[in-house]
Amino acid sequence: MQEEKKLVWADNLRALATVAVILLHVTAALVYQYKRVPTGYWWLGHLCNSAVRFCVPVFLMLTGTLMLPKTYEIRPYLSKRFTRILLPFIFWSIIYVFFNWWLLGKKWHFDEHFLYYCLKLLRDGAMFHLWYIYTIIGIYLFLPMMSKWVVNSSINEMAFYVVIWLIVLLFRMPTLKPLMPAIDWMYFSGYLGFLVLGYWLNNIQLNSSLRMRWIGFGLFVIGVAITMVATFMMTQQQGKLNQLFYAYTSPNVVLAAVGVFLWVKHSVWSCQWVQKIVQLLSRYSYGIYLSHALVLVLLNKAGLLWSWVHPLLGIPVTTVVCAGLSLGITYLLHKIPFGSWIAG
Repeated sequence: MQEEKKLVWADNLRALATVAVILLHVTAALVYQYKRVPTGYWWLGHLCNSAVRFCVPVFLMLTGTLMLPKTYEIRPYLSKRFTRILLPFIFWSIIYVFFNWWLLGKKWHFDEHFLYYCLKLLRDGAMFHLWYIYTIIGIYLFLPMMSKWVVNSSINEMAFYVVIWLIVLLFRMPTLKPLMPAIDWMYFSGYLGFLVLGYWLNNIQLNSSLRMRWIGFGLFVIGVAITMVATFMMTQQQGKLNQLFYAYTSPNVVLAAVGVFLWVKHSVWSCQWVQKIVQLLSRYSYGIYLSHALVLVLLNKAGLLWSWVHPLLGIPVTTVVCAGLSLGITYLLHKIPFGSWIAG
């Protein structure tokens, strides 16, 4: 029963983060238009974008929550995990290489520059969102060793790591960076801290669920408010979008991610039809993530984007349509022979 409850809230959190990624990319084009669109439009996009910055941290926290409690043998781990990750990634990378070549106006004309173009795209990611897969591959390579440390660590030892990691993130902000001691902090930096944070939050003994829901909601609101105000102030000062407080490792985004994690973990979504949609989004989340950028670009070319009507309607409609089509593509790929190997 405990395991079932755990999987339900994890599904809820994964589905929420999946939709949040799409909403983030829908509004990305809008927030870059500072001073070039009506102020109200920009603020609406900025609000939405700030509110969903938790998406990547939450994905990583879920990875830590679900994978760190286990120990792994290297060979079967690499075979299972990287088959599941790499084959869909390679398939969609190839799709995006040809799609981007087509967008350049090359159509089906492949000249001597095509191979160089492919290698250049594949080095960093064939589409703007695929950087995350490169990041997760690096994390998965280290995870078997990391899980052995976590399994043999106490709650206090993990708290020690999390606290230092948070302090390092704070002192890497430009204002405080000059005050940071010249110590090698590389072991307490980067995205790995999110995995430990997720595992730690899932294992510490907390107060009642009702209280934790409100605490989570409060942390989320504070984190988003800091993101909005600080980003606006720096953007106004520079005359163009400043993304320092948009960064996934900025303390304000971490705060919002912790809030969402606690809120969802201690909430119950009882509506049956909502839960069915959530289960579908969670089950096919990887394929949705891989395919949604293609869907979003095609929707934009067809005229469906944040600006097709007032963004108060354009943003949610574009997000829902993109999520639905991406889910449909992934679902259909799973239904064809061997499709599950490439669908994600």
